[in-house]
Amino acid sequence: AGQERYIFTLIHKFSTERGEPMPVLSERRDIIVMLLRHSLTPVAIGLVAGLAAALLSGRVLQRVLFGVSPTDPVAMLMAVVILLAASVAAIVPTARRAARVDLVGMLRVL
Repeated sequence: AGQERYIFTLIHKFSTERGEPMPVLSERRDIIVMLLRHSLTPVAIGLVAGLAAALLSGRVLQRVLFGVSPTDPVAMLMAVVILLAASVAAIVPTARRAARVDLVGMLRVL
């Protein structure tokens, strides 16, 4: 419910910034792409910060890692791919559902 409210708030924000309801300006695909872009921005920031923290704390992590170096590029890449895939899998269904909503009717409620 929190993620849906966040996406609906994004739709409302963009609709009021442009001065017209979003359905007049956008196709359903455009709405999904916009929501993905705005939802994945915090994910990308978190991934970059996490990678930086992992690289900086390599010495501490070296004691708990067995068979993998703290800066192993394959392990880092797999972690990024898995986290990104999980994020997209969580965002896409909600974005698709939000794109099916009657946005003009929703804006009247907000």
